[in-house]
Amino acid sequence: MGGLTEDLDRLRGEILDPSVRGGVDYWRGLLRGRRFPARADLDPAAIPVQLEQISILDVSGDPPAFRVRLLGQVTRERQGLAAGNDIASVGVEQGRERILARLRLCVTEGRPIRGVYRYAVLHGKARQVWAEAVSCPLSSDGATIDHVVTFGADFDGPTPSGLMEWP
Repeated sequence: MGGLTEDLDRLRGEILDPSVRGGVDYWRGLLRGRRFPARADLDPAAIPVQLEQISILDVSGDPPAFRVRLLGQVTRERQGLAAGNDIASVGVEQGRERILARLRLCVTEGRPIRGVYRYAVLHGKARQVWAEAVSCPLSSDGATIDHVVTFGADFDGPTPSGLMEWP
């Protein structure tokens, strides 16, 4: 687990938003010596700040496909998604390709993956915002990734120094 610990320490240092950092810290605390926590380990009462921009996705197939199980209110409104939707239904202007790239990396590499990108907000003022999101793998059997939890946050304003879109 030494490699994962180092990866998580590096990742934690890169995260801009305290809410996203708190979500990743929570996921890390659920590991308790395991490779992955399970979806059943998640306790919404333990992460109230993260709930507005959380997503939990079902993972199936090879290559992996992603179906929405649960979305926080802000994510639902800004991405135009609902429970049961396939993530591939996200619009291009809402960052579909970057979202799918992040989720695929999370599943294939079996570790949290951070993404930063700009996207068009669907509801509210017609504008673009920056999104920061970290997708973390979950496994019911401890070996196969069958869910992904994503902790996200949006922010307005100029591009922070040195920030570039990824993945």
